[in-house]
Amino acid sequence: MAQALCVVAAGQAVMELLREEQAGPAWGLQGERELEALLEAALTQGARRGCRRPCHTDSLTGRQFKERFRLDRGTIQCVVEQLHSSELGGGRQKGRPPLSLRHCVLLCACLLGGPRSYRAAAAEFGLERGNAHRLFTLTCRRICVLTGQHITWATGAEVERNIQGFDSLDSEGGGGFPGVFGVLGATRIPVRGLSSKGERERGGREGEKSGGRSGVAPALESWLRVEVVCDFRGRFLYCGVSEGLAAAQRPGGFWECSDLGHRLREDPGAIPEDAHMLAGGGYPLCGQILTPFKGPLSPRQTRFNQRLAVRLAVLGRSLSELKARFRRLQYLDTVSLERARSTILSCCVLHNLSIQRGDSVPEEWEREREEEEGEEEVEGDGEEAGKRKREAIADLLYAESSTNTLTD
Repeated sequence: MAQALCVVAAGQAVMELLREEQAGPAWGLQGERELEALLEAALTQGARRGCRRPCHTDSLTGRQFKERFRLDRGTIQCVVEQLHSSELGGGRQKGRPPLSLRHCVLLCACLLGGPRSYRAAAAEFGLERGNAHRLFTLTCRRICVLTGQHITWATGAEVERNIQGFDSLDSEGGGGFPGVFGVLGATRIPVRGLSSKGERERGGREGEKSGGRSGVAPALESWLRVEVVCDFRGRFLYCGVSEGLAAAQRPGGFWECSDLGHRLREDPGAIPEDAHMLAGGGYPLCGQILTPFKGPLSPRQTRFNQRLAVRLAVLGRSLSELKARFRRLQYLDTVSLERARSTILSCCVLHNLSIQRGDSVPEEWEREREEEEGEEEVEGDGEEAGKRKREAIADLLYAESSTNTLTD
């Protein structure tokens, strides 16, 4: 019986190769000797693990598949094809991978989509726990290679599409807003065990003085700050990940040490002069970023804030869908900053690809998540250029609403 099961395992390995025409180049398979080595590995591995089949999905309905992997079959296949054609998607590895590329993507989606342990996922895919962890980490890094294809800054005609798209939001309520390049905001991702950069540096110095390992324990409540810019469809135009505790302790707060903030200060032309991003009160008012009015509000300022809030809702909805689809982002159980970043960025790449393919998030998933927490408001009045632009747009929106009222 055991021999028959092992033969079945080897046969399944061959069938997997035949189903994926590009499997050979993707994993470095060449010649009969390579095939013999693969079959021998499949026989050995099948005997060791009782010949369990790696995650059979053919019998799943479309709804069951999406509930299990949080992505539909078409999106999974698209990821597999893009990894095949990417520079690292066909890179050679040391040793023979225990799963095909498609099953690696399924394993990654399975772990990103739910709070499964590596042990449970390993059992589901017929792997050892260490292999499941290694393949998950490797696949996340490979998906991050696709960042340049799917998370791109708007230029040229895309800028005009964004401006028109944001201006037409809530058109039935009479609520246009001119010149919106995108909406800017951030969210927090809790991470276990990551200490701030300052703590690690102090720990390293203390360890050197003592001649051994540092006694500084990692922070128990660490978090990463994920800063994004969304277009009118909720796709990410930019995604940056930074250490939240380290940034919070620096002079000037988050925006002063933000990679995006540095980029816009060095290259003001990254956003056209007649365009701007919209953001909440946690960002500074300037010519490139418009924020809500504060304090007691006049009718004109209230109108401005209402129109701005409709556009900011796109950002809130996008982050909500990201965390609803990829529930591992609710809490990352890792001590590696690099792994945490690659996990987050891979989720953002898959988020954009899902929107591109029309792979939407069901309403019941969104009801499961908690509400986003806003950031503390920035003190001060903002730059003069930002105040002038905000006042001019507030006048325009109020005059427009007054005209519509008289017409009605």
